[in-house]
Amino acid sequence: MAQPARSDSAAGHQRFVVERYAPGLTLEAVSMDERRVRRAAAAMTRAGRPVRYVGSIVIAAEETAFSVFEADDAESVAEANRRASVSFDRVVPIVELREPERSVLAPSLIGRRHVRAAVPGKEAS
Repeated sequence: MAQPARSDSAAGHQRFVVERYAPGLTLEAVSMDERRVRRAAAAMTRAGRPVRYVGSIVIAAEETAFSVFEADDAESVAEANRRASVSFDRVVPIVELREPERSVLAPSLIGRRHVRAAVPGKEAS
C-alpha cells in the first residue's frame, strides 16, 4: 500500500489559507496585519494551541490577500486572526502542489469544510 505524501509543515499540522477581500487593502496594511497575527499566533502556540503564520500573497490591484498558516484546525487559524484584529472572509484547508520532488498531495483534505468569518449584516453559509 502506498504511503501518503509527506508535508513540509510541522508534524501533524495542516496548512490553511486565510482569504481577505477588502476595499483599500494595500501591501503596507497587510505587512502591519502580518506583525500582529505573528504575535497572536506565537501567544496561542505558547499557550498550547499551535498556530504558525507562513506567509502571504497580496494582489493589491484586486484588494486581495491570501495568507498561509499551519495549525491543527481552521478554527485555530481564525482565532489567531481575530485576536490580531485582522479581518478575513474565510479559512480553508489547502494542498500545495510544487516541484515534483516537493509536491504535497493530501486526498483526505478534499471535501473538508472551511470556517467563514462573521460579517455584520450577512448570514453565515
